[in-house]
Parts: sequence; C-alpha cells; structure tokens
Amino acid sequence: MFHSGVMRSRDTPGQGLWLVQHGQTSWQSMGWVEGHVDRARFTRKGRQEIRSAAELLAPEPIVAVYSSDLLRSRRTAMAIARQAQCDLRLDRRLRERSFGIAEGVRWVDVPAAASGIACGYVADEMAAPPGGESLHDVYKRCLHFLLDLSVEKLSGDVVIVAHDGSLRMLRAIVVDANPTGSPWDSSASPGVERMVFSTPMSTKDPPPLEHAESRGLGSSRCESICLASEVEILHSG
Repeated sequence: MFHSGVMRSRDTPGQGLWLVQHGQTSWQSMGWVEGHVDRARFTRKGRQEIRSAAELLAPEPIVAVYSSDLLRSRRTAMAIARQAQCDLRLDRRLRERSFGIAEGVRWVDVPAAASGIACGYVADEMAAPPGGESLHDVYKRCLHFLLDLSVEKLSGDVVIVAHDGSLRMLRAIVVDANPTGSPWDSSASPGVERMVFSTPMSTKDPPPLEHAESRGLGSSRCESICLASEVEILHSG
C-alpha cells in the first residue's frame, strides 16, 4: 500500500508537487528492468496502490495532473485525475530511464558499469547501458520539465505520476542535490510525497537536452487526454 512521504510546509514559497510512483507491475514484482518497455500489467498490490493514492489525494487542492506517457504511469494518473476532476497531461520527459539492451533483464544482472549504481549509492550518474540513458540524461529532461512547469504559475498543487528513476531525479532537483553520491535504496522511496519546487540557483541555466532530444524526449509539448477514453483496469482481478 502506498504511504505518504514527508509533507513539506505549505507556507514554503514555490510550486507544490505531489510525486506519485505508478502502481506495482508484474515486471517490478519479479525484479525485471522495465525502462521504456510497456507490456507489464499491474499486480493486485499495484491496483490497490493506485486506489490508495487516488483516495489520499482526493481532498487536496490539486489543479493539474501530469504523467509520463508510458501506460503504467498513465493509468495510475488516470485514477488520480478522475478523483481530482482535472485533465491528465502527458509528458514524455517524465518517462522512466531507458535501459537499452538491459530492458527485460533481471535487475541483479545489470552491472554497475551500466547502471551507475553500486552498493546502494549512485556511483556514476554518467554511466549508461548500450542503447540506453544515463541518470544524468534523466536528470536533464526532468529539470527542463520542472522549469517549464514553474513558468505556468499554477494556483494550486500539481500531481506528477512517474517512475522510480525519474521521480528520484525530480527529488534531487527539488532539494538541489547532486545525483552522484546519493543513496539508492528501493525500500526508502515513498509511493506519494509532497514537495515544493522553488527553482534553486543551480537550475537557472539548465544544460541542453542533446541525448533526450535524440530519443524524442526533449519536447516541451504536453498532451491532454480524455479520461473516458482509457480502459478501466483498476477494479479487475
């Protein structure tokens, strides 16, 4: 079941963000690398996590819901947007890290030289598997997303539904932390967490999105979708 992370003060100036990880999938439960592969289905636990997140966020002053365009994230966001009576806006920059040829491989079989993660810490944010992205690539596209969001000056909180890798990079940006050296403990990630983004100084001049643009992930265009067009999957199984 999803649990809520630390609530940052609502008096803190900046854009309120609810960071939500998509419901557990069958690949996650088996320890397989998903990346951009989008075939896995929600487990029973994952469907309950989605319902719990939607119920937790229902009373909050949410004005927009953003999601990665990958199906597992989109369907999680659909339930939250329906409860909040908000449009669902899709953005490819919120996608999980691409793992290239390592997608479909067991996590324990991905070497640190490819993942950049060793002994529970990010050892090298520039490391990337063949055909995949580095954590630095994910950091850059998430940074550009947040900077675009900050320009909108929304009147209430925003929900961002994404993936483990992209959510970790969003958190690093919000607290103005360097990804390299940061802990990578899967048991420490909350399912739902509220933070405040106030554009720290290090984000004033964001790096270009060379790698992300080559994969079509650098576009700032968001796609709004009609909730009624999605297949209802939350109450099955």
